[in-house]
Amino acid sequence: EYRSTGQTAQGCQYFIDFRHLRCSNTGGLFQCKGCRCWHDKTLAREWGRYHVTVNCVAFGYIDTRLIEPFEDQPNRVTIKDRDHPVGLTAAQRESAREMAALGRLGRPEDAANAVYLLCIPESDFITGEVLVASGGLMN
Repeated sequence: EYRSTGQTAQGCQYFIDFRHLRCSNTGGLFQCKGCRCWHDKTLAREWGRYHVTVNCVAFGYIDTRLIEPFEDQPNRVTIKDRDHPVGLTAAQRESAREMAALGRLGRPEDAANAVYLLCIPESDFITGEVLVASGGLMN
């Protein structure tokens, strides 16, 4: 879970909440993420009077260390003293590519560009929205 705040040249404040989409049979995951996005919509409604925009960016598969390929055992990363398995098998990465309308995994700069869209002055009237940066992820 990540958040970004700032101010545009016109003085409009912004708050961006980041989410990661996952294609899974686990309905609870989507319910939780959906709940968080509704939370952001509520914040947009409440903070709008202060000229603060609140939006959510939901990412598809972005080619970072979290989805690096592995063969036998997942890679592991330590975050706040907790060990987490990360990565996808080659077959899972290929499946992710095939599910994307653009036919590729996202690049870190694709994710950054999605956030940038909500930080420029031209987006000052956009609030309470979920921008999905997934390359057209379909499942």
